[in-house]
Amino acid sequence: MATHYFEAEGRLFKLDTTTATKLLDTFRRNGNPQTRWREIYRTPAGRYVQVNRTQWEGEEDSASLLHEEEVVIALAQAELSQRTPEGEALLAQKEATYVQQA
Repeated sequence: MATHYFEAEGRLFKLDTTTATKLLDTFRRNGNPQTRWREIYRTPAGRYVQVNRTQWEGEEDSASLLHEEEVVIALAQAELSQRTPEGEALLAQKEATYVQQA
């Protein structure tokens, strides 16, 4: 599905995944396909949207807005193969703002 409608902040939003930039896709974990996964997109309007996807009968995909910090954390904690080149670039750009040295 290329279009997701969802409510957030008291408004209705529409995500068109064909015009948004995919930053993260967790469909494969440790190289294995999953039946539930998430995708994170940056929209042309600069919003970040997470799509929770499922292949289970009776369940539906859902979408929600994310704050930039949540996106950076998700990118940092993801497997390298789950981040897109655009996700890698965003992580490199924003890491110093949101990630501290241990």
